[in-house]
Amino acid sequence: MPRTNKTSAASSRIGVAKPGPKPRLTKEEIVAEACRLLSGSSGELTMAKLAASLNVGVMSLYRYYPSRESLLDAVAEHFIGLWQAPAIEGRPWQDIVFDWLKETQRLWDEHPEALRVIFWNSPQSASWIRVWLVPLARMFKSRGVELDALAFALNWLGTSAVAVIVMEANHPAQAAVDANLAAGGLSSDDRKLSSDLTRRMAAIDRTSVRRFNYENIVAGLERLLEMPSQP
Repeated sequence: MPRTNKTSAASSRIGVAKPGPKPRLTKEEIVAEACRLLSGSSGELTMAKLAASLNVGVMSLYRYYPSRESLLDAVAEHFIGLWQAPAIEGRPWQDIVFDWLKETQRLWDEHPEALRVIFWNSPQSASWIRVWLVPLARMFKSRGVELDALAFALNWLGTSAVAVIVMEANHPAQAAVDANLAAGGLSSDDRKLSSDLTRRMAAIDRTSVRRFNYENIVAGLERLLEMPSQP
């Protein structure tokens, strides 16, 4: 009569898992963990750190992404996929641009790490051009805006939008402002004036500030498009 391995039989009865290969990773899991690390306090991302966080060897990651650069491209695509383009058809272009700015601000507010990842490799990544720039370019071109004027206007729009959105996303806390003032070599009178001003600035409703900024960007774009020739 054959002998039975008592240990194996007992393990089977109590449901102990048999040793075997680890479940394979997916690209989605790798990107999700990379995003989590980027949103952490250090905001650093290396292949070694990511592999350790996923409890795999570094070479396992290279089977999915041949370089850190290709991984960052995939992370950028993930964030761009969170962009929700406002409706264009049948609306005044001013309203479209205003909503474009609001949606861009929402993306940065919810994912502060998105900006530096999307633009990590160039001022305008291919994916961002496809999602953010091209729809606006098509819209204005369909309205008869000449290519030279369109290029200047969209360059100005992109620069202004990013500047405003980054400043809003990094609006400083009052405690940090006071610390900077104390270390800035200001006289006591100037330090008090600056602190009083920043406290009042901090009390301003940020929604009103953002609306004012967006309205002025739209107004500037109107001026550019109405000019007989680019500046």
